[in-house]
Amino acid sequence: MKLKHRNGRAALVAPEQVSAAADRYFAGWNAHDADAVAAAFSPTGLWRDIGGSFVLHGRAAIRDAAAGYIDALGDLHVTVARKIRQGEHVACEWHATAVHAAPLWGFQPAGRTVEFYGCTVFRVGPSGLIETDTNYWDVNGLRQQLTEGEESTSPAS
Repeated sequence: MKLKHRNGRAALVAPEQVSAAADRYFAGWNAHDADAVAAAFSPTGLWRDIGGSFVLHGRAAIRDAAAGYIDALGDLHVTVARKIRQGEHVACEWHATAVHAAPLWGFQPAGRTVEFYGCTVFRVGPSGLIETDTNYWDVNGLRQQLTEGEESTSPAS
């Protein structure tokens, strides 16, 4: 049986594979397992971080970035509020909580709980692995929480 998109093109990925790939990705974050996050991607996977203004290519780079966030944001927990799937794409709106446990972006850990929101759009390939991951998230909101209580070094202070 050949799967079809609504537009008539042949579908490359079964719908359950698309959702399962996103589930594996978020399970990796919630398990605090950078290897599991990276394993959700194809070997040539691409991670676009719109909020952080960077692009990562390949599992090794993705694993290293995930490990950095996992170390800095202890007790990280991501809750997916909504998933919308169309063809080989799935968009997931999410909310995360964590404890600032290690340096992040030059900010020393304060041990305070932080929360932030975002949306990740995945494209899943025929292997059932993530080909592209585009993250739209509130980096500035997180940065504000990391700096609460710190002396400002801006000229306006």
